[in-house]
Amino acid sequence: WARRNEIERGPIYDREGNVLTKTKKESTLTQSRTYIYGDLYTSTLGYINNKYGLTGLEASYDKELTSYSSAEVGLKEFFTDFSFNKVAEIFRDRNKKEEKVGNGVHTTLDKDIQKAAYDALGDKVGAVVALNPKTGEILAMVSKPTYDPNDPYTLTDQDLYNAIMALETPEEINNAMSIARQKQWRNKAVNDLYEPGSVFKMLTTLAYVESNPQTYLNYKYECTGEIRVGEKTIHC
Repeated sequence: WARRNEIERGPIYDREGNVLTKTKKESTLTQSRTYIYGDLYTSTLGYINNKYGLTGLEASYDKELTSYSSAEVGLKEFFTDFSFNKVAEIFRDRNKKEEKVGNGVHTTLDKDIQKAAYDALGDKVGAVVALNPKTGEILAMVSKPTYDPNDPYTLTDQDLYNAIMALETPEEINNAMSIARQKQWRNKAVNDLYEPGSVFKMLTTLAYVESNPQTYLNYKYECTGEIRVGEKTIHC
């Protein structure tokens, strides 16, 4: 952490260049990370915390966000603008202490689509992912229950928190809190497995239409919410 904090952590942006995170140097060895939109982008951004570590893009792009490319940028500018004034400027600033800021990371997230997915999921437990089918770009990713990345340790479900605090022993409380935090930190979009569900209905429907071009318009099926296959009952 001491090495990481030598450089101010770089920002993360959405596809339009809107800043999603900001960092403030508090001392030579500490800095604070703020997630501007609260829990809206938690599923993808994750968090960085001295006590709990890193998750999400903060973990995946930690090296880039803590890398400082001043020398490379300086050389590029020098050869692009090779002039007496540029040489004089470099000489004049040779002893100036430069503020070290890590590289930024630009994502493909779309603010409007992300907000729409977040609102559509509401208080339900689950995940929503929106992709550009032509490029594979992730336009939105939401997983709930969620949490505030600015304070990941706090449970966002107040009813669950009250139920845990009502347990009898400190050991029970600590165990229940740990399980609850892991559940709210879990990104269901990338860590859980889901059946294709209704998305796959388009393929089976198309197959039936192609196999029965003359009669498919008259076909009807009443869904009762489940189907029995052998010894197993499959629910929709």
